[in-house]
Amino acid sequence: MIKRKLIILVPLVTFAALSGQETKRSEVVPSIHIEDVLPDEIVPGICTSSTSGPLMVLSNRRTALTDKEIGAYILARLHSGYSVTLYPLKGDYIYAQEMCHPRKR
Repeated sequence: MIKRKLIILVPLVTFAALSGQETKRSEVVPSIHIEDVLPDEIVPGICTSSTSGPLMVLSNRRTALTDKEIGAYILARLHSGYSVTLYPLKGDYIYAQEMCHPRKR
């Protein structure tokens, strides 16, 4: 049986670097630690199709996102059944690929 020990802590430093912000020295930054590759299966969600594109606030097409906005985006997508991969691009852009893992009907 595959151990279900997948721990991924994404530090604020990475988010700050990706969003073009600097982390204050007084902030506590968690370390990154990953054990095992994946559990035996990904929990399915309510998503219906995979998608990809740059992350941005749609109302004003802003791409320089805050740490909080990026974290909220990732959590919302994971809870919907997506696995999310982020790629930093030149400037303030972050490119995201979302792979859908829907519930079986």
